[in-house]
Amino acid sequence: MRVDIELSEWFLTVAGVMQGCVFSPVLFNVLLEVVIAVSLKGNDGATISGNLISNLRFADDMFGSYH
Repeated sequence: MRVDIELSEWFLTVAGVMQGCVFSPVLFNVLLEVVIAVSLKGNDGATISGNLISNLRFADDMFGSYH
């Protein structure tokens, strides 16, 4: 792992999912739901340029749907 410009020693990973695991996106979304719920608890969101921003999870959420 890199911290600033220094490299740490190697370490064993004992938790997580295998690369390419089909459950990875599901687990990510479940965790993200908890993070969003905790961060918005008692708060409606942030007001930016007069617009209430309450629920941006992914970068493409900022630009609407373009198909």
